[in-house]
Amino acid sequence: MKKIVTALGLENNTELTDEHFGNSAYFGIYELTEDSIRYIRRIDNVKVEERMHGDPNKAGVIGNLLKEVDALVAFRMGPNVLRMKKKICICYRKYAKC
Repeated sequence: MKKIVTALGLENNTELTDEHFGNSAYFGIYELTEDSIRYIRRIDNVKVEERMHGDPNKAGVIGNLLKEVDALVAFRMGPNVLRMKKKICICYRKYAKC
């Protein structure tokens, strides 16, 4: 059976964050198949001290946390999305206040 493992950027256990994906408090990991969506687990995000906006070190740390993930889902993505998209499908909705 085909599956896609996704990571949602969460503010708490139930709400998507309005921040950039990398600033999410947690990542909700879900497995999507042709006929189901299954919650796998929650991963706590780690705080990385950034030397600059879009610090590549932050992308590396989050990439290691989410090694099993095929797709990221969030309302907003920061500059590190350019680094992450080499390994992971990126899904986000850009809206007027971004």
